[in-house]
Amino acid sequence: MLTFLLLAALTIPSQQNLSANEVNSPVAPEQVLAWQLEGLTQEEIREEASAHGLTTYPDIAFLSALSAAGADAETIRVVQRAPGPRNRWGLALRLPKATDYLYE
Repeated sequence: MLTFLLLAALTIPSQQNLSANEVNSPVAPEQVLAWQLEGLTQEEIREEASAHGLTTYPDIAFLSALSAAGADAETIRVVQRAPGPRNRWGLALRLPKATDYLYE
């Protein structure tokens, strides 16, 4: 029994081992849903999503899952409008396509 407890204690990640970069990094949408299911308050979830942003933009299926898990409308709105991927320079880069002349 003691061996099991020691093994369990060693496998639990320590909050002290997280670097400052990991703590302030954007949050995955799956983590937001996990927080909701774990019972974090709506205010805490909104605070995290607003402060750190998300690693990817949430889609309709994710927002529906968040709603089904009990998130209120304000939390869904905040998550939907949370800053998205930090690497936005790639989104602005657009190569010309063969049909571009049709739109000009």
